[in-house]
Amino acid sequence: MKEYTFCWIRELALIFCLVNLSGAYKRARVSDEIVPESATASFSPNFYYGPRYAIDLQMTTYSYTTRGYGSTTWLKIHLDGLYCVKQVTEYANTGYPWTVWTCNSDSDCNCSGGGYYSTSSCNTTTVSIHTEDYKKSNLPDVRGCKYGDTVMLSKSSGADMVFFELVVTGNRAECSAGNYMTGSGCRKCAANTYSTDGASTCTPCPSGKFSPIGSTSSSSCKNE
Repeated sequence: MKEYTFCWIRELALIFCLVNLSGAYKRARVSDEIVPESATASFSPNFYYGPRYAIDLQMTTYSYTTRGYGSTTWLKIHLDGLYCVKQVTEYANTGYPWTVWTCNSDSDCNCSGGGYYSTSSCNTTTVSIHTEDYKKSNLPDVRGCKYGDTVMLSKSSGADMVFFELVVTGNRAECSAGNYMTGSGCRKCAANTYSTDGASTCTPCPSGKFSPIGSTSSSSCKNE
């Protein structure tokens, strides 16, 4: 009986050690990180190296993507809404950044290096920001980020792509005062309502007061 008890204690200790070790390789989220909704890819030949492993926080897993039947190898990170994406960072399994792409409103994201393999990734991988489920209409002009709901990393040469961890940073898109956010972008507030910067809905004027379309504050609500 004592021998069996010792075996169980030994097995539990081993499981405890393995759990602790696996936890040590889980990275922490960074400032302004956008939590991805999902990831898809042109083709992953093995279930255990699918695109989701590029965004799972685990530094011991990785995604492996090939071009499949097309001419371009690509991996897409899908976001849960419309964001202004600032940077996309590729991390090594050591937890350090390999490559950083910085995004601007008027172009694809530019590679700015950041690690040992930065030159190689800069020369072969293109990072672009797209909108697939949301529209970008009537959004405020911005600098230093690009609006979209999908981040796409691609290689036109058809070469394979391996990513241990990809991190997207930025902020959720916000409408300027006098507008509110919808699934199709920013829309002006209706008459007799108003909104401030970043509003998702418009606030009705007090009873008996009126305001024009696109009003930006409660002071716009006046007696007729």
